[in-house]
Amino acid sequence: MSPPGACGAGTAGLEPAAAAAHLADSQDELIERLEAPYAPRIQRAVRDVLNNKTLAERDKASQLLALSNHLGLARQPAPEPLPPIDADDIHQICWTAIIPAELAVPEVAEALNSRSTVDDMTSPP
Repeated sequence: MSPPGACGAGTAGLEPAAAAAHLADSQDELIERLEAPYAPRIQRAVRDVLNNKTLAERDKASQLLALSNHLGLARQPAPEPLPPIDADDIHQICWTAIIPAELAVPEVAEALNSRSTVDDMTSPP
């Protein structure tokens, strides 16, 4: 909900979508056009309209429609879904083996048996 004083008298207490209801069928299209990823220049222009405190919500919606028409903003098509993953798509990147200390290399086994904590193992002897 918009803060008090940010809405025009005719749209007081209305959500922005309700304030834009006067756009009728073009409202949903406008939303889809504005949801696409755009360059910072276009984002800044849209933000300027949205942050304009002198405009009523209804006027902001009209300004956004005019701006999107002026800039030629278009709906972005939905991305094609990726194909399902099968067993051939999965590749092992790394693996870890945990073995008892007595099966390790003698020097490593001796070092492991002589230290009691992980902190002890990470600090130099």
